[in-house]
Amino acid sequence: MNVDKARELMKDGIEEQRLLVLENINRAIETSARQHQTGGIVTLTSSDFSLMQIRKAGYFYNCPADKESVKFYIDNLTLAGFKVEQLFSSENEARLHISWADE
Repeated sequence: MNVDKARELMKDGIEEQRLLVLENINRAIETSARQHQTGGIVTLTSSDFSLMQIRKAGYFYNCPADKESVKFYIDNLTLAGFKVEQLFSSENEARLHISWADE
């Protein structure tokens, strides 16, 4: 998500931002499933991508990553049938392991 789009979404409210993050996670899951993977780790960070030197795979930048937002992501992904485990969480970053196949 680019900075301009994030700023535009801030006007719409945090719920819209959270839904956009879920859409991005869903696209990442679809891509991984097409590559015959059964799970993956995503990192959600509120850091601005333009401040980073390199873009890392599995990172979603400019995302709401507070405790309420992370709970929202976990609840919605679990409701959709995914197994979600929170590996790490801080004030501005969260790491989630998402799996979609029986192990």
